[in-house]
Amino acid sequence: MQPMLRQLALGAALAASFSTSHAAVLGTFDFATSYDIPIGPEPGAPPYLVVHFGYSVAPNGLTDPGTLVFDGLQLDAASAGQTFSLNSAADDPQYPDFLARATNGVVDDARYDAIGKDGGGLGLVDFESNFFSFAPGLTGPDFHGALITGLELFIGSLAIDANAGPGEEAWSIAGRLRVVGEFPAPVPLPAGVWLLGAVLPWLVAPVTRRRNGSRA
Repeated sequence: MQPMLRQLALGAALAASFSTSHAAVLGTFDFATSYDIPIGPEPGAPPYLVVHFGYSVAPNGLTDPGTLVFDGLQLDAASAGQTFSLNSAADDPQYPDFLARATNGVVDDARYDAIGKDGGGLGLVDFESNFFSFAPGLTGPDFHGALITGLELFIGSLAIDANAGPGEEAWSIAGRLRVVGEFPAPVPLPAGVWLLGAVLPWLVAPVTRRRNGSRA
């Protein structure tokens, strides 16, 4: 009986392995932005920056505010070297809408902006296929087919010069957005139960033959 139990446990573990997959970095976006104070009555160096990511309402359209993530985060020099994570709507109300656009299989405009507290900043708008560096195996045009479980914003460097004048650099920031998840998306356990049923006859067969042999 013990060999049979061990084989059944092996079969169950094999089936379970098909219902889960390993979390990994699905894609990244690297950014490096600096802002010089223009000549004229423009805002000075801010005490903090806001960096956010999102999508356009339509290609070549305006920003869809319902998709902006990390926009409530205030970054300053102390943020350098830190990683900020989003994993649910509790972390950021726009998180579900960002994920919906990131996995819809449609060519969308992805957006990045770095903005000073009192205005002034720079951004980037591009197709997702150009915006993100996808992990091998993702065919695009976005993260369709993968299960995104989190977003990680790493701030590599951030400097603010509160004394910057017109024509001088007020601030600079560099970092990386990481899209974390599972690829391919995990198979729900009920859909994988057939595998366990399929292997059971092969697992039980050796025990049956031994029993038949012992009766002879």
